[in-house]
Amino acid sequence: MKASRRSARSVLFAASAALSLALSPNAFAGGSGLDGFDEDEDRGSPFFGEVKDIKSGKSVEDARVVAELSSGGASLVTRSDAEGRYRIAGFGKDINPDDVIISCTKEGYKSIDTIRNRLSNDPNAPIEVDCLIEKQ
Repeated sequence: MKASRRSARSVLFAASAALSLALSPNAFAGGSGLDGFDEDEDRGSPFFGEVKDIKSGKSVEDARVVAELSSGGASLVTRSDAEGRYRIAGFGKDINPDDVIISCTKEGYKSIDTIRNRLSNDPNAPIEVDCLIEKQ
Protein backbone atom coordinates (compact mmCIF):
# COMPACT_ATOMS: atom_id res chain seq x y z
CA MET A 1 0.00 0.00 0.00
CA LYS A 2 2.81 2.44 0.85
CA ALA A 3 4.57 1.66 -2.44
CA SER A 4 1.47 2.41 -4.51
CA ARG A 5 0.91 5.66 -2.60
CA ARG A 6 4.55 6.60 -3.21
CA SER A 7 4.17 5.71 -6.91
CA ALA A 8 1.01 7.81 -7.17
CA ARG A 9 2.87 10.74 -5.58
CA SER A 10 5.71 10.32 -8.09
CA VAL A 11 3.25 10.41 -11.00
CA LEU A 12 1.52 13.43 -9.50
CA PHE A 13 4.88 15.18 -9.01
CA ALA A 14 5.92 14.46 -12.61
CA ALA A 15 2.58 15.78 -13.92
CA SER A 16 2.86 18.84 -11.70
CA ALA A 17 6.43 19.50 -12.89
CA ALA A 18 5.33 19.18 -16.53
CA LEU A 19 2.40 21.55 -15.99
CA SER A 20 4.66 24.01 -14.20
CA LEU A 21 7.11 23.82 -17.10
CA ALA A 22 4.36 24.38 -19.65
CA LEU A 23 3.03 27.43 -17.81
CA SER A 24 6.40 28.95 -16.92
CA PRO A 25 7.97 31.49 -19.28
CA ASN A 26 11.32 30.66 -17.69
CA ALA A 27 11.27 27.12 -19.03
CA PHE A 28 11.72 28.18 -22.61
CA ALA A 29 14.92 29.13 -24.37
CA GLY A 30 15.42 32.70 -25.36
CA GLY A 31 17.09 34.45 -22.46
CA SER A 32 20.57 35.18 -21.44
CA GLY A 33 22.00 33.69 -18.29
CA LEU A 34 19.98 34.62 -15.24
CA ASP A 35 17.52 37.10 -16.78
CA GLY A 36 13.94 36.12 -16.20
CA PHE A 37 14.37 33.69 -13.30
CA ASP A 38 11.79 34.51 -10.71
CA GLU A 39 12.18 34.13 -6.99
CA ASP A 40 9.67 31.28 -6.56
CA GLU A 41 11.37 29.24 -3.82
CA ASP A 42 9.07 26.25 -4.39
CA ARG A 43 10.65 25.69 -7.77
CA GLY A 44 14.19 24.92 -6.58
CA SER A 45 17.41 25.58 -8.45
CA PRO A 46 16.95 26.69 -12.06
CA PHE A 47 19.41 25.57 -14.73
CA PHE A 48 20.78 27.60 -17.61
CA GLY A 49 23.61 27.34 -20.06
CA GLU A 50 24.76 27.25 -23.63
CA VAL A 51 25.11 24.57 -26.29
CA LYS A 52 28.35 24.88 -28.29
CA ASP A 53 30.04 23.05 -31.12
CA ILE A 54 33.36 21.96 -29.58
CA LYS A 55 35.27 22.19 -32.89
CA SER A 56 34.10 25.56 -34.16
CA GLY A 57 33.30 27.15 -30.80
CA LYS A 58 30.03 28.41 -32.29
CA SER A 59 26.72 28.32 -30.45
CA VAL A 60 24.24 25.66 -31.58
CA GLU A 61 20.66 26.78 -32.17
CA ASP A 62 17.63 24.51 -31.64
CA ALA A 63 19.43 21.77 -29.70
CA ARG A 64 17.19 19.64 -27.47
CA VAL A 65 18.07 20.15 -23.79
CA VAL A 66 16.77 17.64 -21.25
CA ALA A 67 16.92 17.93 -17.45
CA GLU A 68 16.11 14.62 -15.79
CA LEU A 69 16.29 13.16 -12.33
CA SER A 70 19.09 10.63 -11.97
CA SER A 71 16.57 8.28 -10.34
CA GLY A 72 14.35 8.56 -13.43
CA GLY A 73 10.65 9.29 -13.53
CA ALA A 74 10.65 13.00 -14.30
CA SER A 75 12.23 15.18 -16.95
CA LEU A 76 11.92 18.71 -18.32
CA VAL A 77 12.71 19.56 -21.94
CA THR A 78 13.47 22.78 -23.81
CA ARG A 79 15.47 23.93 -26.86
CA SER A 80 18.42 26.27 -27.22
CA ASP A 81 17.71 29.69 -28.75
CA ALA A 82 19.42 31.40 -31.71
CA GLU A 83 22.43 32.12 -29.47
CA GLY A 84 22.62 28.53 -28.21
CA ARG A 85 21.29 29.47 -24.76
CA TYR A 86 18.63 27.71 -22.71
CA ARG A 87 16.89 28.00 -19.34
CA ILE A 88 14.99 25.38 -17.36
CA ALA A 89 13.11 25.97 -14.11
CA GLY A 90 14.00 23.71 -11.19
CA PHE A 91 12.08 20.57 -10.27
CA GLY A 92 11.20 21.72 -6.75
CA LYS A 93 13.07 22.57 -3.60
CA ASP A 94 12.68 19.00 -2.31
CA ILE A 95 14.85 17.78 -5.23
CA ASN A 96 18.62 17.95 -4.79
CA PRO A 97 19.99 19.79 -7.86
CA ASP A 98 22.96 17.40 -7.83
CA ASP A 99 20.46 14.65 -8.74
CA VAL A 100 19.51 16.45 -11.96
CA ILE A 101 21.31 15.44 -15.15
CA ILE A 102 21.38 17.84 -18.11
CA SER A 103 21.93 16.48 -21.61
CA CYS A 104 21.89 18.14 -25.03
CA THR A 105 21.30 16.58 -28.42
CA LYS A 106 20.85 17.70 -32.00
CA GLU A 107 20.56 15.68 -35.19
CA GLY A 108 23.94 15.51 -36.94
CA TYR A 109 25.86 16.13 -33.70
CA LYS A 110 27.48 13.89 -31.11
CA SER A 111 27.43 14.81 -27.40
CA ILE A 112 30.96 15.28 -26.04
CA ASP A 113 30.72 16.73 -22.52
CA THR A 114 28.77 18.91 -20.09
CA ILE A 115 30.40 21.49 -17.83
CA ARG A 116 28.52 22.19 -14.61
CA ASN A 117 29.08 25.30 -12.49
CA ARG A 118 27.16 26.08 -9.29
CA LEU A 119 27.02 29.87 -8.93
CA SER A 120 26.92 29.89 -5.12
CA ASN A 121 26.45 27.68 -2.07
CA ASP A 122 22.81 28.77 -1.82
CA PRO A 123 20.76 25.60 -2.50
CA ASN A 124 18.32 27.61 -4.67
CA ALA A 125 21.00 29.40 -6.72
CA PRO A 126 20.94 28.91 -10.48
CA ILE A 127 23.26 26.25 -11.88
CA GLU A 128 25.07 26.76 -15.17
CA VAL A 129 25.46 23.68 -17.37
CA ASP A 130 27.12 24.15 -20.75
CA CYS A 131 26.88 21.38 -23.32
CA LEU A 132 29.69 20.63 -25.75
CA ILE A 133 28.63 18.79 -28.87
CA GLU A 134 30.46 17.96 -32.11
CA LYS A 135 29.16 18.09 -35.66
CA GLN A 136 29.39 14.71 -37.39
